[in-house]
Amino acid sequence: MKLLAHCVFPNAIRIIHKMDAEIEIGDNAYYEYNEVHFHGETGGIEVIPKARIKIGKNSRLTTNFSLLKGRVGIFNLDYESEILDNSVLEMTAKIYGYGDDQIRIREAGRLLGRASRGLIKSRIAVKDDARSEIINELSACAPETRGHVDCVEIIQGNAQARAIPIVNVTNEFGKVTHEAAIGRVDNKQVQALMARGLEEERAIDLIVGGMLK
Repeated sequence: MKLLAHCVFPNAIRIIHKMDAEIEIGDNAYYEYNEVHFHGETGGIEVIPKARIKIGKNSRLTTNFSLLKGRVGIFNLDYESEILDNSVLEMTAKIYGYGDDQIRIREAGRLLGRASRGLIKSRIAVKDDARSEIINELSACAPETRGHVDCVEIIQGNAQARAIPIVNVTNEFGKVTHEAAIGRVDNKQVQALMARGLEEERAIDLIVGGMLK
């Protein structure tokens, strides 16, 4: 099963967009959920997706969340999943916040089954007075489990970004790794694009857009 939720709020003034989901994926199954948002410039929206997910044996779950156009407003995502034998979890979030946008993401996976695997990846950019807090958590609780947490955040102006990678291993034959990076756009990349005729702001937007894609 492959799903696309295409959520468009061009004129949001005061809207709450909320999901409270329980998802159960059986054995030998594939489930992909793609959620793409387009917002207007007012920032008058609150997005609150919450999901509790169980993945059976020999299955795969892929989730992709993207919010790259318009103001984020207030965003608070909370996904928690359990993964059984030989199954795969892959979660990706890409968000560009500006103005006074508030972004909070918590994605957690528990690798409960033998040889289960997990990847949680975040690509976040914030500028102006926007704020972001990213909590990515993977737990390896069974033999031959493998997991990786990958978070990159770019800040500009008065923005603030926080990354909290949590790796937890309770079986001696499991392994989880993580990498997190927060900082401004690489100045050498900006200078290289400006040398080719782009204004600084346009150069930065181009680099950020490439990272988010």
